Amino acid sequence: MSMFEWIGEAINPGPVGDVEGRPPQVVRHRVWSFVLGLIGWTLLGVWIFFLWRWTGIQQWKWFAGGLIGTFLYLLVGYFIMPRPDYSNLGWFGGVIDHPFRYSDDLNRSLVFLRIVLLPGRIWAMALVNPFLLRHLQERAARAAERAEARQQADAQLEADLERFLERPDRS
Repeated sequence: MSMFEWIGEAINPGPVGDVEGRPPQVVRHRVWSFVLGLIGWTLLGVWIFFLWRWTGIQQWKWFAGGLIGTFLYLLVGYFIMPRPDYSNLGWFGGVIDHPFRYSDDLNRSLVFLRIVLLPGRIWAMALVNPFLLRHLQERAARAAERAEARQQADAQLEADLERFLERPDRS
């Protein structure tokens, strides 16, 4: 950070994006979810195979490190979504650094982080969505069953109440 950026940012600060830490929404299309899941799990299997072939049995620590690194990359890519403020990337759309702002450097870093994490996010979504979709469908079916049981219980309660109110011994 140069002295000009420090002074310029103090006088006229620019907007900075943020980092969102939540999972993406579930794709609710069964066929696409299944196809993308199949592609994602196939890619994961191919990646593990090539990682194994590259490291070999003698270098199992490198293989384990590669697996852990892949898992962490997918985990971070799935849950972390950088959202830069594109109005403050520098001059000419980020081609030239703004000499009086430091916040454009932060936004360009967020753009870079978004580009790096995007393949991991897509890959992790392809791995996770089929399971989440199945879970949501099962939960919706259970909720429908509970609602139907509740309606039946309410109808039975109303019928019992009407019979009770119509009894002749109640006067």
